[in-house]
Amino acid sequence: KIPTYSKFVNNSLDNGELIKINLLDDDDGFGSCITNLRSTVSRVVSCWNFRMRQNRAAGFRLPQANELSALDWANLLPKSYSDYSEGCNNEIFRTMGSSIDETYINTMTTYHPSFSYEFNKTAKHLSKCIIIMNERCEDSNK
Repeated sequence: KIPTYSKFVNNSLDNGELIKINLLDDDDGFGSCITNLRSTVSRVVSCWNFRMRQNRAAGFRLPQANELSALDWANLLPKSYSDYSEGCNNEIFRTMGSSIDETYINTMTTYHPSFSYEFNKTAKHLSKCIIIMNERCEDSNK
């Protein structure tokens, strides 16, 4: 059985902010999904250089990933979106969490009122997946 997002609902946070939530069928058991995970830094750098640089109109390109300082990352990552309104922050929440609201996901920090909820939903969904890590593909031959 393939897990499906069965319905979309609006959810109100404590501060009154409305977000869209995906309700995944949580009755699925282990092995109900397969996902590929990459290390966070390489994934963010790759996403940034593609969405914010390569795949943007020339006049709107942001600096390359290797030109950004730690402060630049802290300021730009949660506020930057591609021409298609896609961010590069919190990718695991985007694919395994409960929301499809890009701003909600991209700006999520540990201080956000819904962080624990999203973290727990993501962990629950991941616990049912077979996880593949391509960077360690050679380890599967041992």
